[in-house]
Amino acid sequence: MTDHSFIRIQKQIIDLTFEGDFDKILTLIISVEQDHPNHWNQLYFWKASILTMLGHYAQALNTLEAAIEKGCWWEPEQLLEATDLYPLHNYQTFHSIVKTCQLVHRMC
Repeated sequence: MTDHSFIRIQKQIIDLTFEGDFDKILTLIISVEQDHPNHWNQLYFWKASILTMLGHYAQALNTLEAAIEKGCWWEPEQLLEATDLYPLHNYQTFHSIVKTCQLVHRMC
């Protein structure tokens, strides 16, 4: 898939966010994630954010862990400062994810 098609997906996600249709955003991300491996960092982050907003904390944490297993990582500050992910701060798994990202960040 091209970056151009990913830009269309981003626009759809933004439009759906303004509409407040988080279920549709989640469905869209799930339907395109395998077609855009170059954008997994962004897609998995969005997916975890949406799952958290929907109250599916375990699934959000599983999404972040699965992304790390696929080689994705984020700036630790991005994880810690994303307001959508604040509810995950109560889980040790989240702090383990942040620690993994800190280690990877130091190695880069």
